[in-house]
Amino acid sequence: MAQQLRNQYGLPTVRISLRPSRSESKVRLQYYAGKHELGSFDFPISAFGIVGELSVRAYREATLHLPDDVASTLSAVMQPQLRPGEPLWLIVEPNGYLAVVPW
Repeated sequence: MAQQLRNQYGLPTVRISLRPSRSESKVRLQYYAGKHELGSFDFPISAFGIVGELSVRAYREATLHLPDDVASTLSAVMQPQLRPGEPLWLIVEPNGYLAVVPW
């Protein structure tokens, strides 16, 4: 449904997903202007402060953050797509670990 709305209205969107791996999982950011993909980048899950265990104990001392290199990549790719005051839409799927990051 979210992708249909993105395509129908030409919304500037970042799709954020988790890419499992045997070594270290990655967070994939895919950048869109409507239905046109502008690019995608993978970042290590640990860069966001996410650990492999989703529990209160594991996250009690965690510091979740949006890494500077992720923010600068996001800005460089999406800023030219946005009109003044236009929101950037985020699609987070599946949201499990990714829902706790302060996007």
